[in-house]
Amino acid sequence: MKTKLYILLLTLSAFAIFPSLWAQDVATLSQTDITGTARFVGMAGAMTAVGGDPTSVMVNNPAGLGVYRRLETSITLDLQIDRTWQQGVQQREAANYFIPNQASLVFHFGGGSNSRIMSHNLFIGYQRLKNYKRQYSANSTVNASVTDIMAGMANKGGVVEDDFFAPDGSFADDVWYNENIGWLPALGRAVDMIRWDAVTPGSPDSMYFGTPVSPDVKQGITVKETGYTNQYSFDYALNIDDRWYFGLGLNLISFKYSKEMVLDETYLTDNSWMVVNSYCDFSGVGVSGSFGFLGRPTRWLRLGFALHTPSAVTLKIRHGGEADSWFNNTTSYYMSTGENTFTDYDFKLPLRASAGLAFQFNNRGLLSFQYDYTNGKEGMQSRHCLRVGGECVLAEKLYLNAGYAYESEFTKKAYYNALPYNDVRTDTDFFNLCGSNTASVGFGYRGRYLIAQAAYSLRWQKLNMFPFDSEDYYNMRTRTHRVVFTFAFHL
Repeated sequence: MKTKLYILLLTLSAFAIFPSLWAQDVATLSQTDITGTARFVGMAGAMTAVGGDPTSVMVNNPAGLGVYRRLETSITLDLQIDRTWQQGVQQREAANYFIPNQASLVFHFGGGSNSRIMSHNLFIGYQRLKNYKRQYSANSTVNASVTDIMAGMANKGGVVEDDFFAPDGSFADDVWYNENIGWLPALGRAVDMIRWDAVTPGSPDSMYFGTPVSPDVKQGITVKETGYTNQYSFDYALNIDDRWYFGLGLNLISFKYSKEMVLDETYLTDNSWMVVNSYCDFSGVGVSGSFGFLGRPTRWLRLGFALHTPSAVTLKIRHGGEADSWFNNTTSYYMSTGENTFTDYDFKLPLRASAGLAFQFNNRGLLSFQYDYTNGKEGMQSRHCLRVGGECVLAEKLYLNAGYAYESEFTKKAYYNALPYNDVRTDTDFFNLCGSNTASVGFGYRGRYLIAQAAYSLRWQKLNMFPFDSEDYYNMRTRTHRVVFTFAFHL
């Protein structure tokens, strides 16, 4: 006999019983790409000690604004294509189709004739720091199951089976407000994948794993990400003697990130299966400050340093999930959690610092080195980035540049996310970035009134992707191809 449990809770306006931000969330929202002007991309971002570039002013060093000697406006178009390899499967995602990812306006004001102050410069700019659009999936046969995680969370909370049901035998609506019950084990019980006394008297057990007849599991996971991080900057710089430059910046940041996860498991003993669908959305705004210094102690040497304060962010988070199961080839179940929404007023992006050293070879070109530091917080370890970029003059008004950057991992390789027993999140997947590399090349024309630049960069990255709270993970590799065109006009 086939029976069906169909309980759909409409959107809940419930305050989160256990709202949680993982180290993974901090790492995700802290990510930036080497984007912006073609000159910046072509030099792999190694411009803290160079200046004179809109993206460098916004992302690296506001003191670089002091190098400008005239009014300038610029815009950049960006094409981004991501390729992801997982379990031998390749997926291609075009995140940008030549959308404007940078625009800026520089105002130049001369200093007094009897003053060492050569100029004051003001800057207004927009920059897309990160585009999250990506999709990846994996399939494998493993000896692990999310149903064990569900049962373990229920056991830690001391939950008894009666907590899930109303007196009439229906699933209790107040389960979603019970501070001792996580939403993931609640879904597991609703679709009959965890039960009490199935194996251990008085304890919640997985209907398959943790039992004497634990089967192998055919497991699949698909994750789709969308969204962006944008920055809007207002900067001021002072030029003293055409040798010393000081800059201040005010940065407004906007976030929009969405993730959809589908985790499906087929239990090979009797071909029963369960599918968990989850989503998690982040949106918010933040503010940070920056200040920097750039100096030319000699004609051939440039030094740069900049500090970006932690970003104070107001973050709105919403998430929910649902589960379906087909149990023992006879019974199907369905349950939805509804939606949980809350606002985090204390979220902060970490402090960043940058130091650079550049060598100028008269009018023939330059070579730049840079080190970036991002302070670890919220379970995320500190990150280090090394960059090198070079530029040479091919002919009058024509130049070629190239660069390379390496960035260390966000989290320790041994880190994995252990869900609190009463967490209301149901998106169990997360990944650890194992470092990234970027190589780039660019070409440009600098005329009296027009600047036209083009650049290409390739970023390759290795990730450990975890389908759920487990030390088992999938190896994943990504390749990001980026082509940018920048046009600038100055007077």
